[in-house]
Amino acid sequence: KFYLSYVGQSTKDNTVLPPSSVVEELLQYIAGKAIEPKEVEGKLLTRHPLHNYSRRYNAEESLPNYLLQTAAALPDIFLEDRPEIEESAEIRYRDFSLSITQPIKYYYNKQLLIYKNEEEEDIADTELFETNGLQNWGLKKALSVRGAESITAVEEEFKKQGRLPLRNMGKLVLETVRENLGILPAKLQELVGDEKESSIDFSVQVSEKIIKGKINNIFGEKYVATCFSKQGRELKTLIKSFLDYTMLCAAGLQYDYHFASAASGEISDVKHLSKQAALEIIQNLLPLYALAGSRPVAFAVDFISELEEECELGKTDKAISKSYGNINRHYLPYIDEQYSEGLFTSPDYFADFNLFYSKIIPPLRAFVPDFFEG
Repeated sequence: KFYLSYVGQSTKDNTVLPPSSVVEELLQYIAGKAIEPKEVEGKLLTRHPLHNYSRRYNAEESLPNYLLQTAAALPDIFLEDRPEIEESAEIRYRDFSLSITQPIKYYYNKQLLIYKNEEEEDIADTELFETNGLQNWGLKKALSVRGAESITAVEEEFKKQGRLPLRNMGKLVLETVRENLGILPAKLQELVGDEKESSIDFSVQVSEKIIKGKINNIFGEKYVATCFSKQGRELKTLIKSFLDYTMLCAAGLQYDYHFASAASGEISDVKHLSKQAALEIIQNLLPLYALAGSRPVAFAVDFISELEEECELGKTDKAISKSYGNINRHYLPYIDEQYSEGLFTSPDYFADFNLFYSKIIPPLRAFVPDFFEG
């Protein structure tokens, strides 16, 4: 059997989305050859629910759930005489960071060229009436680091880009986001003064690898990471900022490190890292980058708190189920498939988890001990 699939409805407002021109042309061709053209769509098209755990899959026997079916193994002919791809000595920092923090997403994106539920950033044809999580994050970042006098400028900028509702609705969203930030903007303003946010290009050589990229969140001589997650959920942003700062130090670029949390309203004391220590950390992380590119690795930052506390003998299943239930929805498109195929219950899972944990958390704990003690 041959299957074609496309996203037929918006995940935001459930509006109908047309298929690509190729699929549309195929449907029209089949309808033109059919005895009853009007019945073609009803017989050939199957509309699936948004989530793979929908009750419709149990209620309708004719509705197959492809996400939970095990894919057949490819014939060996596809693997024979395949030329080896030379491993590049240059690594993009964006890829390196993704392989450490979200190895499953990295594997799907870079090795399989699969991007699940990635949305276009083009301005929509229709007016925006409510903001999503990503748009709210952008508002929080802009309002936090650009100062109180730039509220009007932020409002105009976001409305022109289609990232904020128009008229009074936009003002209401802006004011709500501003109130939720509490005292953080005032503290950030006191920390950075009149310095504007900038970015800096860097290059770091470790062994035979060269990591190149760009680091944001630079304010004069300070690197300031801002986190807008709920209290207890700041670890992902903390790890990402730690990787950023480690790269800066390894490149010989000395900045003061600060971590600002909107949940607590606090900004950490200044931190520093030597160039030698930074290079050693990166050297230890390189095997994780290689592993994430070779196969799906069952590691996610969101799993750390539950697994660290509950992965005792006889409690592993409970820990996995709890972690999976609490995990950030952003990971689910990439983790769902591997979870249903048993990756998170295999013996390799805990070996992978322990490997990533042992390379990431100890140096982070030594760098910001107050975060873990709190």
